[in-house]
Amino acid sequence: MIVVDASVVVDVFCNVGSTSALHRRLTDEVLLAPDLLPVEVASALRGLNRGGALADAALETAAADLTRLRVELHPTLPLIPRILALRHT
Repeated sequence: MIVVDASVVVDVFCNVGSTSALHRRLTDEVLLAPDLLPVEVASALRGLNRGGALADAALETAAADLTRLRVELHPTLPLIPRILALRHT
């Protein structure tokens, strides 16, 4: 099991065909992430597109890949009380 964040998913989507250790590792793992992941990834991809670093066609491919991403999303809302409880630490 690996917990992934948006930056990892964006890297994988934007470097399709890469044979990096990261890409190989993620292929064989169960992926976990906060339920905010799809929104964060979409926002990052949009920013890359608007900045000229990601072509329109690549954005559309990445968006389609995002809908098919096999990741177990975990709800973040129940974490709020614990986050607030830790505010003085």
